[in-house]
Amino acid sequence: MFNKTLLTVIIIVLILHIQLLHAKPKSYSVIIFRVYGAPGKIKASINIEGIGTYTNISTSKGVLCFYIPGGFKDRILYAELTIEGKWYISLHGEPTYTKVYIDGRRRWIKEYPEVLYLINISDYPRNISRYYVKITLIKDQEYSLNGTTYTFYREIELHLRKPRLFITKSVRITLDNPFRIRIFFRNLIFNLDNSVFVCPPEAPEAQVLLSMNVPASSGTYSDEYIFNVSLIDLPTYGGFFDLRTYLIRKIGNVIVERYGEMVGLSRFLGVSAKVYEYKLHAIKGLLNASCYMSKSGSQGFNTALTKAVAIYFELRSSLRHAMLQSFLYMPMVIACIFIFSSIISKIFIEKRRYIVTALVFIAILMIMFTYSYEFRLFIYTWRELSEPYSSLQLIPGAIRYNYILAGAFTLLLGLFASVFFSYIILSSDRLNYTYLIFKRRKLRLALIIVTVSIVSSAIIVHGAFISGPVEKVSYRSQYSEYYFITFYGYLINRKYIQTVDGIVLKDLSKYTYLSLGEYLWISNFSSDSNVVTKKIVKVSYGDKTTYLNAYALNLSFTAKYLEFYRYVNGSINGALLSSRAFNELNISIGNSISVDGISYVVSGYFNYSIINLKDLDGDPLFRDPVKGVFEAPDLIVPLNAIDSTWAIIKISIILNSLNDISKALTYIREGGTVIRGIAEPDGFNIVGYTYSCLIGGEGGIVERVYVDLQGAIVGDWIVQAVIVAISVLMISINALASSIERRREFKTISCLGANPSYIIVEVISEGASIGIISGLLGYFVGEILVFAYWNILGTATMFPRVHMGSLVLALLVSMISTIMGYLLPARNAIKNIIPSQLIERRKGKFIRTSSSEIKLTPIIKLKSDELNMFKDFMLTRFVRSLNEEGLYGIRIYDVRLIEDEKVLRIVMNGYFKSPFTSKNIELNIITILKLDEEMLQPVFVIKSKYLNLMFSSDLINLINRIREALMEYISFKKEKLFIKRIPVGNA
Repeated sequence: MFNKTLLTVIIIVLILHIQLLHAKPKSYSVIIFRVYGAPGKIKASINIEGIGTYTNISTSKGVLCFYIPGGFKDRILYAELTIEGKWYISLHGEPTYTKVYIDGRRRWIKEYPEVLYLINISDYPRNISRYYVKITLIKDQEYSLNGTTYTFYREIELHLRKPRLFITKSVRITLDNPFRIRIFFRNLIFNLDNSVFVCPPEAPEAQVLLSMNVPASSGTYSDEYIFNVSLIDLPTYGGFFDLRTYLIRKIGNVIVERYGEMVGLSRFLGVSAKVYEYKLHAIKGLLNASCYMSKSGSQGFNTALTKAVAIYFELRSSLRHAMLQSFLYMPMVIACIFIFSSIISKIFIEKRRYIVTALVFIAILMIMFTYSYEFRLFIYTWRELSEPYSSLQLIPGAIRYNYILAGAFTLLLGLFASVFFSYIILSSDRLNYTYLIFKRRKLRLALIIVTVSIVSSAIIVHGAFISGPVEKVSYRSQYSEYYFITFYGYLINRKYIQTVDGIVLKDLSKYTYLSLGEYLWISNFSSDSNVVTKKIVKVSYGDKTTYLNAYALNLSFTAKYLEFYRYVNGSINGALLSSRAFNELNISIGNSISVDGISYVVSGYFNYSIINLKDLDGDPLFRDPVKGVFEAPDLIVPLNAIDSTWAIIKISIILNSLNDISKALTYIREGGTVIRGIAEPDGFNIVGYTYSCLIGGEGGIVERVYVDLQGAIVGDWIVQAVIVAISVLMISINALASSIERRREFKTISCLGANPSYIIVEVISEGASIGIISGLLGYFVGEILVFAYWNILGTATMFPRVHMGSLVLALLVSMISTIMGYLLPARNAIKNIIPSQLIERRKGKFIRTSSSEIKLTPIIKLKSDELNMFKDFMLTRFVRSLNEEGLYGIRIYDVRLIEDEKVLRIVMNGYFKSPFTSKNIELNIITILKLDEEMLQPVFVIKSKYLNLMFSSDLINLINRIREALMEYISFKKEKLFIKRIPVGNA
């Protein structure tokens, strides 16, 4: 039976093919029915009444009958129909659901017939558009005969209709790595000659898939965002329509809208920052530039669109990471708060402790909702999970139910643990005596709680550090004639590799070329701008053809602000040739040349010395920082010649005031900077894109560039461990004193029948209770400090890290430290206290004059005749000694000597690299000698705006290195004096 059916289908297809060959006008369609059912034998009968053309529309009906074994009655069966041709397909009969899905994912299971269009504009072959129509069949009747169940399905009609037509240019849209974009259309049919068929009566629609490949320690994963774009305002007439620019504008509107929603969510969480407004402004500017280039036919529109998408994914990734972390940590935090509430009611309340516990718990939750953005984010995450079609799609739909189950499980587990331990605390008679001791030892209890709270609050503040770009600032010149900003593209790529010797930094950061879209965006901030761009072009003059190194400039800008006329013979109204190319082509001023097919009039020539022409920033105008070379141009043309194939080296804009510089710099650099940290199996990578900016103003020319991401590397946990150890010792002292004071009480309860385990339970419960109380108090103190810091700063450059993990760590550390402190012997605690001689060594070491300056007290004295010897020492041995420490420590890269009649200053510029955080902290070491004194006493001043961010261990290490290097002057002096005593003949 099955073979007969297959033969019938083949005959029908052949008949249809013969009919198509004789159809007028020539248009073809091939109909293929594939039937999918439960495992087992499948029977199908297909009746096709006719085929439609543009002029002759008829219907094709298919009635399918399936044989279903008894064990597979409830399996959902469907048929897949493939139609190739130029047709609009609509399905009639039953209620129809029409929706676009991504191909290859087969997530659909519906109860009604549906039409599914999967048209990828880059995949269809010549003259064929493909439509995959998936039909879920409806059971009509079912009966059994001789043990066999027969199921019949309702009849379904497929109608073929003629669409309307318009012409467009290529709509292919691509993004640069690591981003991808795919667009799927419904009710739009594309042909090879860029003709587009719009299919009535339903409104056209496009589904857009934006994705970013994110490297991870275990490989890569794809962060995807899918959204629909309505194309209802497409033209209803024939003719040309710029569909590509139309789609870019539509996609851009959705990106801007979603980014605004995420910024609104950040404000709701209490983490609003000005930088988000700058980035939103950057997205709008880049999208406008992308639309402009697409409309003008330039192929560089994708680069500007990529940068806008990168800014969008930066905030999206940070927000989703914070959401998932809060979602996993918060149930444990809620459980700890409930236990804390029960302890408070047990200590201070005599009656109705259960009610008081609930009231304290609710009060703490209200406080957390007010001040803790993680708690609000936890609530929002549940709301996000409850909405299957969320507009932000921060949680992927494929794992949504997994997160719901995991969140519900952890929440129930935390609730069970909190209720269980709180019930034991509130109802146990054994703990009554311990909490009675709490009441009688209020002062000592307060001292222990304060000690542990300080430790836990330090952990909270340390873990909640706001991550953001680290800026490197260097001074180029003390004078600038104009207010200007010059932008270079800069790729950040810093690899922190973990080795047996510690963390090694491999800096692969480099300059990169800018895009045409960035120039269009940046030039909007000024009415006077210039761009330096280059390309190897084909130049033709008569029968001569050659390839020249061409530069395109804003010639009016160079004539107005630079000394361009000094190097040019002729005018700047057209193309300018070098004297070598001028003689090689044997050309005259006024002749026309062809540059890549564009005609220019030669208006002058220039000599080779033009390579010395300086730009506004003091750098040579024709210096390429990407290649690190100076290139003399052979041809200079106006800017109207450039397109996306030209390499843009830098962009310069002229501004009117420092206020305009600050505004433009903030909106462009902050908005266009995208930096992220990537965990690797052997370390950590910092990658991103930013601008190296040379800024000219009243203070001279300054270079500012982001070079790293602060807060991405694990912090100084060694110092935290030392603090915890010291707190354990202090707790041990107080616990020892408390146990001595209660010695008689312990003897009394022992005489009453208490065994040693009873006393151990009291000690452990007392320590654990103090740990929970102190940990949560430290959390609240740390939250207040972080909240105050965010509000004072106001311009956090990145989304803050979630520190719920730090809270759990603080609770564990406080509980373990208090329990250890209560169990440590008093004798060992006294022995391990801080020795007094360490305090004496630190005494008089330095004087801190401000948050950014440290002054070292003098330790050596010089005679007036030793001045030259000391200068020689500082410029040679001292610098070499500081630079010999290894991977970490001080690095000096610039030394200047400033001397007048009264004071000698030796200024050393360098940086300090911390062995704990591997961060480079820019600093200046200034040596000051007053020359009018009999005995010269060198005073060292350390200046850096990052001193207040340095750990105390790093600060002490920095000062010790300077003092150790300075003490080498004694041996240096002896060597010099010994050389002087040696006779010249024996030297």
